[in-house]
Amino acid sequence: MRNAVRTSYRAIAVLLLNTLLMFVLLNFALGGFFYVRDRSKGRLPQPLGSLKYPKEHLAQVYPHMREEEWTALLTETWTLSYEFEPFTHFRESPLTGRYVNVSENGFRMNRRQGPWPPTPHAFNIFFFGGSTTFGYGVRDDETIPSVLQDLLSQQACATPVYVYNFGRAAYYSSQEQILFARLLVEGFTPQLAVFLDGFNELFGFNALLADADQHRRLQEPRGPAKPDKLFSMRLEMPLFRATRGARARVERILAPNPPRSSAARQQPDPEAQKVTLARTVLPRYLQNKALTEAIAARFGIETLFVWQPAPVYGYDLQYHLFPPLKARIEPPRYVYSEFNKIKARLPEREQRRLLWLGDLQHNKKEPLYVDEAHYTAAFSREIAEQIAKALVSRNLACPGAASTTQRK
Repeated sequence: MRNAVRTSYRAIAVLLLNTLLMFVLLNFALGGFFYVRDRSKGRLPQPLGSLKYPKEHLAQVYPHMREEEWTALLTETWTLSYEFEPFTHFRESPLTGRYVNVSENGFRMNRRQGPWPPTPHAFNIFFFGGSTTFGYGVRDDETIPSVLQDLLSQQACATPVYVYNFGRAAYYSSQEQILFARLLVEGFTPQLAVFLDGFNELFGFNALLADADQHRRLQEPRGPAKPDKLFSMRLEMPLFRATRGARARVERILAPNPPRSSAARQQPDPEAQKVTLARTVLPRYLQNKALTEAIAARFGIETLFVWQPAPVYGYDLQYHLFPPLKARIEPPRYVYSEFNKIKARLPEREQRRLLWLGDLQHNKKEPLYVDEAHYTAAFSREIAEQIAKALVSRNLACPGAASTTQRK
C-alpha cells in the first residue's frame, strides 16, 4: 500500500513538473515569436500615458521639473486605478503618492486641503469636471482647483476658502450633475459649485463602462494594487496572448457575414457628422446645466459653469507638441464654434453663471498641453486665474471682495 502511494505521488509530481516546464518553455517560445513579429511590424510595447512621447517634448512642458520628477509624476498619473461608484459608475481609487493624492472621500487633494466633512466656518467650493479638472499630468498643487483655492485665499475673504477637486477622468455634465446631487443628499453642502466642461461633452469616453463585464469587475472588491498587477501580467503572458489571438480568429471565421446595404457602403459625411454632434451635445449640456442650476438654487448654492479651452478650437496646432488626430478635430471645432454663438443668446441671468474660456488660447504661440488634451501647469494656472477673476467680479465667491479689489 505504501509503495503504491509512493509510486502515485512520484507520478503526479513528475506530471506536474513536466506541465510546469512545458508552460514555461511554451511562454518562452511564444514570447520570442511575438517579439520578432512585433519588432518587424514596429509594434514594440509603449510606455504608459504621456511617457510614450519623446523626452525632448516632455522636457518642454515640464521646464520646472527634472526628468526623474516628471517621470514619477506621469507614472503615478497613468497607473491610477478605478473603483465602482453607484450611479456615476466609477471614480479614481484612493491613492497616496508623491505627486498625486486621492482622498477616500472621492476628491483629489489640494496643496492645502480643507477638512472633510467641510467645515461650516469656511467658504467651501465643490469643483466638478473631467480629467483636466482632476489634473492629469500635473501635481496636486498645480491643478486648477488647487490654484483657484490659493488665488481666492489671497482675496479679501472674511473666511478661509477651501476648494474640493471632484474632477474625474472622462466625466461630463451628466455624471457631474449626479455626483453633485448625491453629495447634497448625503449632507455635504458647499456655498459654491464650479463645473468645468466642454471637451468631454464631445466624446463618449464613458462608453468604456457600457461593457457589462467592465461593470462587474469594478464592483468586485480588490486590494490596492497587487491583484491588478497580477491580472495584467497574466494577460500579457505570451501563451494567453496566443490563446486570445486564436480565439479571435475562430470567432471571425464562424461569424456570419451580413449583407452590406448601399447605405452602409457609403462613407460618412463629415459635414453631417458635425451637425449631428452639435445637435446632440449642446442641447444635452444646456439641459444638464439647467437641471444642475435648479438643484443648486433649491439648496441656496451659487454656481459657475465654465466652458473650457480645448486644443481643437482656437489654438495653433503647430505649437501643440502632441496634436490630436485629424479625425478628432473638425467635428469638435464645429461644436465649440456653435456654442460660442449660442451663449450670446442666453438670458442675462444665465450668462452671469457662464464663463466662456474657449478663446483663452487664441494667439498663444507656446505649448499648452502635456499630452493630447491635458493642460500644462502654467496653462492650468491661467485658467484658474480667469475663474477666480470671474467669481470675484460677479460676487459669486468672497462676497464683498469685488468692491475691495476695485478700490485697491
